[in-house]
Amino acid sequence: MKIALITFHAPYNYGSCLQAYALQEKIKELGHDVDIINYRFDGQKKAYRLIRNNGNAADLIKDLLQIPVFRKKKQRARMFEKFIADNMNLTVEYQDPSQLSNIAYDYDIFVSGSDQIWNKHANELDKVDWKFMHPYLLTFTNKKKISYASSIGGTTNEEIMQYMAPSIRKFSFLSAREKQVADRLAMLLKVPVDTVLDPTLLLNKDDYINRFDIEENPKEKYIFYYSLAGISTVKKHLDWIDGININNYKVIINTPYAWFPDHGTHKNIVAIGPIEFLRILNNAECIITDSYHGTLFSVNFKKNFLTLCKSDAKSDYRKNDILGKLGLTNHMVNEFTNGFDTSVAINNGEYCNHLSELRNRSIEYLKTALQ
Repeated sequence: MKIALITFHAPYNYGSCLQAYALQEKIKELGHDVDIINYRFDGQKKAYRLIRNNGNAADLIKDLLQIPVFRKKKQRARMFEKFIADNMNLTVEYQDPSQLSNIAYDYDIFVSGSDQIWNKHANELDKVDWKFMHPYLLTFTNKKKISYASSIGGTTNEEIMQYMAPSIRKFSFLSAREKQVADRLAMLLKVPVDTVLDPTLLLNKDDYINRFDIEENPKEKYIFYYSLAGISTVKKHLDWIDGININNYKVIINTPYAWFPDHGTHKNIVAIGPIEFLRILNNAECIITDSYHGTLFSVNFKKNFLTLCKSDAKSDYRKNDILGKLGLTNHMVNEFTNGFDTSVAINNGEYCNHLSELRNRSIEYLKTALQ
């Protein structure tokens, strides 16, 4: 069948980009033709510009402090665009929701998901009119609709859910990425909502290594620190990492919203695209991250890892959800734990059979929904 997929596929964010790619590839493996709807409205593009003109003074300051690496950030943007062009089956670009009526009947099934595409407070959707979210709810078509791991985020209130409910009720199959979200949707809609894996976990480590020819030959041992935090938090993280880095490994840093010049063991890598991100992660001795997708790739690639939480691990529901299912919540640590025992970072891979089971269940949901 002909399948159309809509998601956050083009932000300059490793998780968003790679989840879109992974879901596309899994649908293809199930024997279908699939196109990603190239919906890139201006609000999304603004969210990933070098200087974000969103009225938020804090974001503006963060961006201006990265002027010394603007050339590298432009190179990074080109690497993302190349990955998207080379690896995604895209429709023509649509910038306004009204344009999507042109493809309303061109596909047998429309798939919405994954990522926080049903979260009105997501970076791309928070400051824009509701109409720009409607395509993710597939309001432009009456063909069969399914969701795969669509997330409403953790801040969506009942009023917003009630607004979306009539559109979501028209889906033939519903699934969410987190159990908390699935339960809220099921209670609202009075229909079953499956819980499935984030698409990045539908492919295993070997899938990524073979598809992108990722070599496994690190020249030296290093820690990979990947964070989406701002400057003050990143600085505290790095000081904390230095305190637990008993082997004095090099620390390779990738922090899209903060930048520090290289010093000591720290090497700041700015200009990397999705493939380079996976290469650095795969060859690291240990991953330290506060990112959800950084955590997922650490698990999937069977790396030693720590995932940082602001205070209470349970409040970070996305990471707590998947790591709880896999028995890996001990890898969630407070950001600045004193007297820290580094042995909790060791990943012995005992969860792999369970991850494989969850992957098979998620694929079975997708297979059934697409039939």
